[in-house]
Amino acid sequence: MRGLRRPGPERLEVYLTALEMLERDGDRLHRRVVAELYEFTGEHPARHVLRWKDITDGLEAALNKLAGVAYTVQGIALKHV
Repeated sequence: MRGLRRPGPERLEVYLTALEMLERDGDRLHRRVVAELYEFTGEHPARHVLRWKDITDGLEAALNKLAGVAYTVQGIALKHV
């Protein structure tokens, strides 16, 4: 948040790049976790699978919202440069 006091494109770029990497890693992790949840090699009760799918979907949605905020901040910074 300190970087937003004097947002310059080069200063924000570090944060935006880090957020993009987090979002990309989150997408990858979400796909892997959901795939593992639906592997029926082990015995998982249906409620266990549904509960963890809801949790991972919520985390994925939060990361997507964070990326949206980052793009909004980037747009505002570019307009005020």
